[in-house]
Amino acid sequence: MIIFQEFIKNNMDVVFFFYGFSFFFLGIVILAQYRATVKSQFKLFYLLPYLAWFGILHGTNELLDMFLLIKGDIFLLQVIAKILLPLSYFFLFIFGYMLIKLTNNKVAGIWIPIMFALLYILLPIVHGSDLGTWSTSARYFIGFPGAIMTSIGLLLYYSKKTVALKSLPIRKYFIILSISIGIYGVLGGLIVSQSDFFPTSVVNTNTFLSLVGYPVQFFRMICAMLAAMSIWRLMDIFKSEELDYLRKTKAELFESQQFSQAILDSVNEEISVIDPTNFKIVAVNNTFLNTLGLRKEEVIGKPCYEVTHHRLTPCMPPLDLCPLKETLEKGTHAKAQHIHFDKVGNRMFVEVTTSPVIDESGKITHVVHVAHDITIRKNVEIELMKAKEAAEMNNAAKTQFIANISHELRTPLNSIIGFAEILKDGGYGTLNENQLSFANDIWDSGKHLFALINEILDLTKIEAGKMDVDLRDYDIAVIIKNSASSIRKMISDNALSLSLDIQEDIGTIKCDNRMITQILINLLSNAVKFTPPGGSIGIETEIDQDRLSVTVWDNGIGIEENDKERVFKEFEQIDNSSKRKNEGVGLGLAVTKRLVELHGGKIWVESEGKDKGCRFTFILPIKA
Repeated sequence: MIIFQEFIKNNMDVVFFFYGFSFFFLGIVILAQYRATVKSQFKLFYLLPYLAWFGILHGTNELLDMFLLIKGDIFLLQVIAKILLPLSYFFLFIFGYMLIKLTNNKVAGIWIPIMFALLYILLPIVHGSDLGTWSTSARYFIGFPGAIMTSIGLLLYYSKKTVALKSLPIRKYFIILSISIGIYGVLGGLIVSQSDFFPTSVVNTNTFLSLVGYPVQFFRMICAMLAAMSIWRLMDIFKSEELDYLRKTKAELFESQQFSQAILDSVNEEISVIDPTNFKIVAVNNTFLNTLGLRKEEVIGKPCYEVTHHRLTPCMPPLDLCPLKETLEKGTHAKAQHIHFDKVGNRMFVEVTTSPVIDESGKITHVVHVAHDITIRKNVEIELMKAKEAAEMNNAAKTQFIANISHELRTPLNSIIGFAEILKDGGYGTLNENQLSFANDIWDSGKHLFALINEILDLTKIEAGKMDVDLRDYDIAVIIKNSASSIRKMISDNALSLSLDIQEDIGTIKCDNRMITQILINLLSNAVKFTPPGGSIGIETEIDQDRLSVTVWDNGIGIEENDKERVFKEFEQIDNSSKRKNEGVGLGLAVTKRLVELHGGKIWVESEGKDKGCRFTFILPIKA
């Protein structure tokens, strides 16, 4: 705002140009139409030349002021400007007086011009007859009353004249012209250059600038531009051919509007037609009004965002999706989900589709806005989302509970395993055969339970996102051989043979040594458990460009096709019967899958069916 104020103050030549040009344009438009019209039914028409000459002379005066502002004081031009000012106001005074006389003869007596003429002469006599005082007197006693009479006369004329005049879409231009000339009368007639006599010593252009922050000429310019625009549009009333055309087409237009409205009302969706220049609604259907609980007069002419969104500013992407703006930018259909509010503020979810209305020149004149109510669907989605969040919270609580319980079990379990190992190793004396068997059973069960607790803890850490992956360069062949060596006793106890097919140039990869070792031991242990005595298990590796493939195979009991996905789920066992032979609760492969995925890899199983063996393959990216 401050920048704009400074721009106006520093560019008064521009202000004077538009100020003068607007009044000059006003006069030219009136004279041009006056010459083109032979006869008019409106008496106002025959008074317009007075207003035209006011515009031309006053516009010329302000253009001269602009020239003097640029070039400096030139005495001859100053004299001409000072002469043009009262002369222009004289024509404005005559126009306003005649207009008042035209609408109300009782008020407009001859005393009005006589009184103001005497006042105009008296002021310079009293306060000095220099050019500035004469200009001030002209503004006070000719310009100001002339503008006020013109303003009032225009309103009176419109309110009392023919039906043909009122039928034209010009009411707002009469009002704009009346108000702009009335305000101009105050600004141009009472806000004058400062002098040493009252009231100019108090009410002047300097006090106006200090009070408002803008020079008075800026507001005079706005009034002049509004007056010129209004006159330009009002000239249409004197085009008789347009009057005839309007009368003949009025019924056709009404019929067309009724037909269009009937089509809109037949659609069971919320439809509105929007003006793209200001986002104001120009038409709606009954579904739109009924859904929002509004009357037509509460909608038409209002911005769409104010009516449907209850906001004072337009939707602004990217925070607010606006299909209307997308349609204007691309010239195509657009779709988005929005939230609308009815009259009392109830929220509705809608799916909005916008379509352009394009004229013959390719310009988008309007946008058709169709809203489909999806509140029921969205409410269901919201409830599902809440249910999902609640389930996730419950799952997190379950995971934390399991982790806490597992931690509590590990301490006494360590003692059980330790004392069982001391007993079976003869630390407290030699045990008989039954005692040794019992000690071994305690130790084996403790170790099995300890491994199970570790798997639960690993799974809960992974689910909670607390499992850290320590990526370093490791020789994968060494990890594979060490993992195989750690279960050789298990392989020997089950009378199985182990085959290692590891590429010699496999090299190093970035991985977490502990996790990869656990993956391999889990897969090898699984192969041992499900392969009968005398069978074979093995490990194969393969390097393929930027990834490593590791396969753990066996020729054991195999997996049916419909069980392949189940083996990687938590607490899943292919044999869930109470008579199953193999230990475990179904966590080993679930943990293995999660550990592989933490490395950015994936795992799967292949089997041709029952008693055909299995091939568990996991791939890992070779990170640089």
